[in-house]
Amino acid sequence: LTGASKSFEKALNFDLALSSVVSSFALAVGLSWEAAMKAATAAVIAALPIQQLKQYEAMVKTAVGLASFVCMLPVWFRKIAPQAHQNVTNIRGVLDQGTQTVMRLMPMP
Repeated sequence: LTGASKSFEKALNFDLALSSVVSSFALAVGLSWEAAMKAATAAVIAALPIQQLKQYEAMVKTAVGLASFVCMLPVWFRKIAPQAHQNVTNIRGVLDQGTQTVMRLMPMP
């Protein structure tokens, strides 16, 4: 392999490794979020003043989960989704620049 292709291979391996690390952190955040929501739902149910509702714990958990979803979804669409879209656009631009650089360094026959 030539020096440029070795460099390119190392860059691809680094990108793959970095992508794996980012995915791992995303999984950890997702699991933490799920555990926090589970604990918060249990605390809400434990604090219910009406004893009869505690008998229907599964239905109350479902209702609390749906209420959380309804409250969080609009905020997610307004705040998080646009940032994710912007990041994807930025990443595509960086990848396009990288591809152009590689094509200049390693012209195809």
